[in-house]
Parts: sequence; C-alpha cells; structure tokens
Amino acid sequence: MGLACGAVDFITKPIRQMIVRARVKTHLALYGQNCTLERLVRERAYLNKRLSMPFSRLFPS
Repeated sequence: MGLACGAVDFITKPIRQMIVRARVKTHLALYGQNCTLERLVRERAYLNKRLSMPFSRLFPS
C-alpha cells in the first residue's frame, strides 16, 4: 500500500540499523545526483536558448 501512495522504499521488521543506514545513504546520494542533473538541465536549456538567439541580440553594438 505504501508504494502505491508514492513511497520509494520500505523496511521490513525486524529493523536492522545497518540496513537502515545503508538505505538512507543510498537515497541521499540519489537525491544529490537528481539535484545535480536538474541543475545541469536548467543550465543547458539556458545555453541552448542563448545559442539560438541572433548574434546581434547577444552582442548589441
């Protein structure tokens, strides 16, 4: 039921500290990578937009 509601992982009982730490570490790493990718996409989109502008708009005389 949790996965159907949007959860991305679950932990079964008995809860083991080592497993919880490993999963938290993994999810934090994935979050960081996702943030980096989103930033790169925004940067590339901005650069693509700039490159599609006429030269005269980029460097007005």
